[in-house]
Amino acid sequence: MKKNIAVISVRFNSKRFPGKALKRYKNKNTLDRIFDSLKKIQSIDEIIVAKTTSSADKKIYNYCKKKKY
Repeated sequence: MKKNIAVISVRFNSKRFPGKALKRYKNKNTLDRIFDSLKKIQSIDEIIVAKTTSSADKKIYNYCKKKKY
């Protein structure tokens, strides 16, 4: 059986809005909002958060590890 995988591509540093993925808005950050929305889709079997190898993305790695994403 095929497995449907959703990949969230995220990076911490950007020129227009650095740290956007972890910025809070109404008690949730962007990454949580996307992850929660994807969890509601029944046809998705797995969600993967993909980050760069940049040292700035260590914050995203640590956050995902804490949240068990």
